[in-house]
Amino acid sequence: MVHAYYRARTYCVTFRNVTRSISVAKLLTKSCSNFLPVRSLAMDTDVACARFTPFSRSWMKSARLSPDAFVQIGLQLAYARLHPNRPPPATYESGTLRRFRLGRTETIRSCSAESVAFTKAMADDTISDSQKCKILRKAIEQHQRYTKMAVSGNGFDRHLLGLRLIAADSGQQTPSFFIDPTYGTANHFLLSTSQITGRQDFGVSFGPVSPDGYGFCYNLQGHHINLMASAFKSKTPNNSARNLLISFAASLLDMRRLLESSE
Repeated sequence: MVHAYYRARTYCVTFRNVTRSISVAKLLTKSCSNFLPVRSLAMDTDVACARFTPFSRSWMKSARLSPDAFVQIGLQLAYARLHPNRPPPATYESGTLRRFRLGRTETIRSCSAESVAFTKAMADDTISDSQKCKILRKAIEQHQRYTKMAVSGNGFDRHLLGLRLIAADSGQQTPSFFIDPTYGTANHFLLSTSQITGRQDFGVSFGPVSPDGYGFCYNLQGHHINLMASAFKSKTPNNSARNLLISFAASLLDMRRLLESSE
């Protein structure tokens, strides 16, 4: 038997005279029980990565396109092609609020009416390539507008989060707005995305935030893009991180063809 307690905040086990005893066996059992769910989660996560050389930040800049917007619209098209029978996915992109004191992040919602119009147009053979190109540019421009609005402090997700936390901290009942099914659907992010910025040539990955969703991370370099995708194997068997990257690569190539054919 050992006398132990967990020191709050540091979580270090120290030995002191305390009022109760904890057996080593119980401590080990607790540690193992904490480890097993994590191991199970890791084994259930499907991760794929790739270096995509046909595209780069340099090419997108030369085509007078926002690199981030181009990638995000490409991801919308990739998802629509991979899951044609699913509705458009609520999409989270992390936007920085570091220009503000104590600022952290705001949600950039990449799925828009314009992006949906583009993904539908790409599946319609009766629409000409020139018209598809116009719809693509509208989708890219809309993403740029929303991004600018979000990182300027005019997004709504963090505002609503603040209101919900204020209600919780003050002991109020959760307002009906936050338990409305529409609000739940809007925040069930099937695509959780983030761009890693910087000159360093590396990639990182994170898991999906929804059981039936994907995680998608990208690092735009001068001559290529580092891509990382993740999905859960058991939750939604039809989800595949590798297939998402394949669909994404094909989507970017098709978008590039549209833009070059309209020049």
